[in-house]
Order: sequence, then C-alpha cells, then structure tokens
Amino acid sequence: MLTGDNIATAAAVARKLGIGRFRAEVLPGDKAAEVGRLKKTDAWWQWPGMETTVLNVDGMTCGGCVRSVTNVLKTLPGVAAAEVSLEKSEAKVTFDPSLANPAALRKAIEDAGYETH
Repeated sequence: MLTGDNIATAAAVARKLGIGRFRAEVLPGDKAAEVGRLKKTDAWWQWPGMETTVLNVDGMTCGGCVRSVTNVLKTLPGVAAAEVSLEKSEAKVTFDPSLANPAALRKAIEDAGYETH
C-alpha cells in the first residue's frame, strides 16, 4: 500500500485490510515517482521479512490451470508474488510470514482442485 498517511494511520489501515507491507508519508507529488521507482526495481515485494517457498503442484494441464493457481495464490492475504510454472509443475510464492505460511498456500491450491506436496 502506498499512502500519504502518517505511519500509525497507515499501519492501522493496512492491518484492517490485511495488507502486509505499506509505504507511508508519501506526498501526493511524490507518488508517481515512487511508483516508477518501484516498477523499475521489479522487486517491490523483496522487503525485509518476506519469505519465498517453492511448492510442487500436480494436476495442471494448461495455461488456464496456471492462471487459476496464480490467481488463487495472489488473492491470499500476505502473498506478494506468485510465479507458477506448468513445465516445472511448481509455484514459487513470496509471502509475509506474519500473514501466510506454506500450509495455507498448499491448502488454497488444493481447495482449487490441484495436488501439492
């Protein structure tokens, strides 16, 4: 979350919405530059405290399956990034461990009709 609110307010809003990471006190005139900077780094989700896990996913047969697993993972609270590979039968997920964990990621994938191990 990117906001001009002070840190205390931003933290309260982020917590209520289930958002794990935020940037506070970004002035309106600076927001476009901040978004541009984040896009250039392509690693906005690599903030301290984030963890990455790789889960084996069985049952994917096409690009639609990949999109389905990706969407399921990205909607979970605390998930910052999900890269799903049909060829490797795996999902690489970066998440905030205070909001998500590998067991919850596996459950979400399994609830979508795929197998994990």
